[in-house]
Amino acid sequence: QKQQRKRNNLSEERINRLNQLGIVWDIHDDRWEKMYKLWLKYIENSGHPNVPRSYVVNGQKLGMWLHTQRKFKKRGTMNDKRSTLLEKAGIVWD
Repeated sequence: QKQQRKRNNLSEERINRLNQLGIVWDIHDDRWEKMYKLWLKYIENSGHPNVPRSYVVNGQKLGMWLHTQRKFKKRGTMNDKRSTLLEKAGIVWD
């Protein structure tokens, strides 16, 4: 299904049905979004966006993930959508 979608061989109806079933079209985007949501929850609970690098929640290395986001931004390899989401949530880049 994923390959067919990449080649535009799936109808909109079929795509909508698969979306309703919860198909993950891109595992990298899905992982990023899950980590982003964990970070938002961290901010909500702690009152600040600065996660210690060694911080792990539910088996997920949230501190390392945030450190990696900062590296991507510094290198110029982060896409604008992600950068904007992180900035709106209050990331401190340095």
